[in-house]
Amino acid sequence: LDSAPDVGSLKGIVYFGNRLCPFAHRAWWAVCEKGVDKEIRKIHIDLGATKPAWYQESVNELGTVPFVVADGRPIFESSVVAAFFDEHFSGRGTTLMPADPLRRAQARFLSARFGGCIGALYRLLKNQDAAQMDAIKEAARNSLVSFNTFVKAHSSNDGPYLVGAEFSMADIDVIPFLDRFQHTLSHYRDFELLPDDGQHDRLRAALQACQSRPAFQATSQDAAFYIAVYKGYADGSDDLHALDVQIRHSMEQVSFPIHTLPA
Repeated sequence: LDSAPDVGSLKGIVYFGNRLCPFAHRAWWAVCEKGVDKEIRKIHIDLGATKPAWYQESVNELGTVPFVVADGRPIFESSVVAAFFDEHFSGRGTTLMPADPLRRAQARFLSARFGGCIGALYRLLKNQDAAQMDAIKEAARNSLVSFNTFVKAHSSNDGPYLVGAEFSMADIDVIPFLDRFQHTLSHYRDFELLPDDGQHDRLRAALQACQSRPAFQATSQDAAFYIAVYKGYADGSDDLHALDVQIRHSMEQVSFPIHTLPA
């Protein structure tokens, strides 16, 4: 689009996103798991210096992606958007939350707990101070090991996904970040994201299981794409401000999926 649409007049479901953004990946992956990608109007929004001014001025006051308009009403935040798709298209495709209340609670807890990893991994990718690199790598490693330990302690451990045998919103919230960082941190920081050392086993299993899902394959990008688009973060040459806003927000808030649409 060259100019802002009138949000209040938009009919049906309109999705604003960007394929480099892991937060947007959460939402579009959910769409494809439901099998409804052909029923949703998709609008690409550039991030960083080329993000259109009209997007934040007239469409989404936060300036972030993903953002959805459903019959003129706005829906913000990636996990909320993904949960909306799951409920709006209930009975279609993959159900994104387990039927068992305990497993739903486990999924929500793991999604919320992962926020600390997001911050630690982005700090490593963005760090420009060689003197601090080892300490930042150690912090990133500790965050991953700690989260892997939490997955073991707070899931059913009866299958490859984060809550166990069932694919869930926890996978949608976590895996887009692991998918990007496995390539970018290896390339730019000589940091193996999930070594086969027994301390990352649950995360390795979940990543591999999700990578085999057709909906994930349809929404993810190859290593070369992620390495190219995150170069500005790695060398300090580009500030993807809209993505930074979401990273900070994910660290500051407990992001439980909300399954209602405000009236």
